[in-house]
Amino acid sequence: EWYGTERTFYPHPADLVSLSGFFPRINTSYVPMVALPQDGSETEAQCHDRVRITMERIISSCDGAGPQGPRTILLVGHAASVISVVRALLADPMAPVESGTCCVFEFKREGRGWRMVRENASSFLSEQDVRSWTFEAEYGVIAI
Repeated sequence: EWYGTERTFYPHPADLVSLSGFFPRINTSYVPMVALPQDGSETEAQCHDRVRITMERIISSCDGAGPQGPRTILLVGHAASVISVVRALLADPMAPVESGTCCVFEFKREGRGWRMVRENASSFLSEQDVRSWTFEAEYGVIAI
């Protein structure tokens, strides 16, 4: 998730042991690939960097699984973080991306890159596209 620079508090999820009471299959020894901002403030560029590093690590982990490893990524998430993932996979931090607050993006691996095959899909929702969002519409054009 991303909260911008106006917030002074960045909410963190409950610890894994607490969550395991609700989700018994959770891996309580999991260590996050990238830390969340500690001070509650993160610029758009910092969000993009955090998400790009996370995606690089996820992809590297999948690649380490060998030829039988994942070749398709399906993303389901909220607008700002999804847009950052899309831009990271497209290797374009300024790619024009619009995301509903709940939507699906799908990518297929092509060589060392990714091709987007489904963008901002929300047909599974009763109200379809709900509050489409962009960084630019929310905060104005930001140079990265």
